[in-house]
Amino acid sequence: MVQFICEYGVMINRSKGFLKLAEHALDNELYDLACFSTEQA
Repeated sequence: MVQFICEYGVMINRSKGFLKLAEHALDNELYDLACFSTEQA
């Protein structure tokens, strides 16, 4: 499983892809967080 770490310290899990965008809702606004993939064994 590939673990994605967002710029804002938000961690999400994705099954595929090296670069994903995570939509984070804050104050009724959507912020695009660039998540970088890191392979954790």
